[in-house]
Amino acid sequence: MPKTNVFAGVNLQEFSAGCTNRMKNVQARHVLCLLLFFGYFMAFMLRINLNVAIVVMVKPSNATSGDQSHSSSSVCGPPPLPQTPAPPTTLAPFITETTSPAPTIESATNETDEGNVSSPGALTAEEEMGEFEWDELTQGLILGAFFWGYLISQVPGGRIAEVYGPKIVFGVSMITNVVLCIVLPLATRLHWSCLLVIRALQGLAQGALIPCLNAAAATWCPLDERDRFISFAIQGAVIGSVVSLPLCGFIGAYLGWDAIFYISSLIAACWCVAWWMYAADTPASHPTITQEELEFLRQNIPQKPKESLQVPWLKALTSVQFLVGCIANIGNDYGFHTLLTYAPKYMKSALGFDLQRNTLLASVPFLSQYIFAMIYGTIMDKLLKRGYQLMVVRKLSVGVSHLLPAIGLLCLAFSGCYVPLSVGILSFSVAMVGAFSCGFFQNPLDIAPNFAGSLTGVMNMLGSMTGVIASPVAGLALQNYGPLGGWQAIFLISAAIYALSALPYLLVATGQVQPWNDETKKDDTSTNGEIVPMNDVSHIA
Repeated sequence: MPKTNVFAGVNLQEFSAGCTNRMKNVQARHVLCLLLFFGYFMAFMLRINLNVAIVVMVKPSNATSGDQSHSSSSVCGPPPLPQTPAPPTTLAPFITETTSPAPTIESATNETDEGNVSSPGALTAEEEMGEFEWDELTQGLILGAFFWGYLISQVPGGRIAEVYGPKIVFGVSMITNVVLCIVLPLATRLHWSCLLVIRALQGLAQGALIPCLNAAAATWCPLDERDRFISFAIQGAVIGSVVSLPLCGFIGAYLGWDAIFYISSLIAACWCVAWWMYAADTPASHPTITQEELEFLRQNIPQKPKESLQVPWLKALTSVQFLVGCIANIGNDYGFHTLLTYAPKYMKSALGFDLQRNTLLASVPFLSQYIFAMIYGTIMDKLLKRGYQLMVVRKLSVGVSHLLPAIGLLCLAFSGCYVPLSVGILSFSVAMVGAFSCGFFQNPLDIAPNFAGSLTGVMNMLGSMTGVIASPVAGLALQNYGPLGGWQAIFLISAAIYALSALPYLLVATGQVQPWNDETKKDDTSTNGEIVPMNDVSHIA
């Protein structure tokens, strides 16, 4: 009797052949973009899980925030009940976290206020008391330790990604974070200083992740696809943060704080396997790329020099075209840091609205950014395909990502006590920031594609420092001007920084490749001695 490959009425050979044909139609660069999206998703899950876990780790007597002196009274109503305030959620790879303790995820707890009755499977009251007696200074050091390493590794991480390729840099960074996350509970129980070391090492490993994106885009993306590629990939950080906060809160409430780190590590480890199987540094080295896609990319993306070029640091760091992008990034980071950190606190302490009890409402601004960024990136790519100059897209995007949030912050400062209006303004402002990936963020790719990773590292490092400045500025404003005047000062300062930081780029940026990008090509045939990236769109800009 002949052997048939049929199961449940399905011919397995035909099914397998169909799957193979469909997989051949999947573009390798699209798979890479999807892997990067989930890579940033996993990176931010490993990055912010401590923000939630520390609530369960620390005894309640030490879990209250030290900033209650500024927010203990509501401007628009009765003072809120004493409770642990929500920390800032860092949702973009270039925004620094603050050092205030993480919020209690009250929606995830199972103990009622009246009867003290726990649901099945929930932790007991004794287990919820926490293991550690850390004061506010200790908690602040722990939550801020990530950036000790993060700031250091930005520039070298970008350079390594240029020389050795984004696959190994991104992959090693994530594997390192997974291993460190697994040993974190053990290190914490040894001494809190060990936790500081673990978090600093995690930051050191993650510092290279954002520069890897531009390094990958320089090799894999034609110009008219780059906006969509970068917009989609970088928004993995936003979605990762939105999903991870309630997920980690649920795990901590039911399984304990150490389970947060073990489960996060397991999920991220699964991504690492997929990354090593399906990612590649270049189209030519990809194991399953079709010949058609390979030829398409060869025709639309200039080949990088085979030899590793030395970064002309002096010329790069003194280049006006590079510096205007850095200024725009610093202003964007400062303003976005304020939106992420202080707008929710304003709604809670000034408006008397408890965002902790409505996580969906708290997530609306960030989900709005994701949706807007996807739509906006697609529109910008279509404009480039229709012949619009590159700098029209870049400067339009900087206007959207800087000037519109500035207007939103001005409105938020004088929005009064109407909570729906405040939420609407906050959602609009955060959403508009999503245009950054089509604007100044691509400046290193536009002006020096050979050194895009290194220059992105410098730009991201400078922007990441703004969180260190924004927090004390906000504290001084609240202390000196009181609740109402303090919040207005915070938003007005951020709005001014947003607007002023956009002006140099809008007035001076050209988007043209700089001569120092590759000084070895003396016989370049372009009219002004510049090497034209991707296609002539940037040249005519």
